[in-house]
Amino acid sequence: MKYTDFNFKRDGFVGHLAEPENSNGKAVIVIMGGEKSLLPGIKIAERFADFGFIGLSVSLFGAEGLPDGIDRISLEMFIPAIEYLKNKKGAKSVSLYGMSMGSVFAALIGQHIGGIDNIVMVSPSHVPFEGTLADKKTMTGKSMATWQGKDIPFVKEDFSGGEMNKYIYSKEAGRKVTKMWQASVFRIRSYERADR
Repeated sequence: MKYTDFNFKRDGFVGHLAEPENSNGKAVIVIMGGEKSLLPGIKIAERFADFGFIGLSVSLFGAEGLPDGIDRISLEMFIPAIEYLKNKKGAKSVSLYGMSMGSVFAALIGQHIGGIDNIVMVSPSHVPFEGTLADKKTMTGKSMATWQGKDIPFVKEDFSGGEMNKYIYSKEAGRKVTKMWQASVFRIRSYERADR
């Protein structure tokens, strides 16, 4: 397996490429969600490479040249990644593999950029959210993503409680739910009360 690292200043995106010795001519861009580190994405990209795919893990935030948190991340940074795979690596097919918040970016890239053959969404979020600072609690009042310098429409949520992936017991649901689920239900109930 061959490896290549990318940095924002030189390449226009931050990423890690895992290239198999015998490629099947297909590539997968891996986009993780709230993970600051590329490590989980790298491992998934390497697993795709084990099956003949060129795997490219692209970081959304937290690296030099990128936002510190999930806030106003430019979709345009995926253009050089897609072009690299098609033009430099000869990929006949480029797919996106988005996990959690990364699934929102995968869907937005498919919508706004195009040239994508498949989108795999693992544990997807249902909408773009309001951006957060690096602490993942402080909301910015702006979108988590931009296209052509403009905020992508987003849903305001209150993640100030932090640890949105933690499970808590919900009397309303009668079972354990994630804190993100509870925050979303609270927001929906707020909209329902406002509509009355």
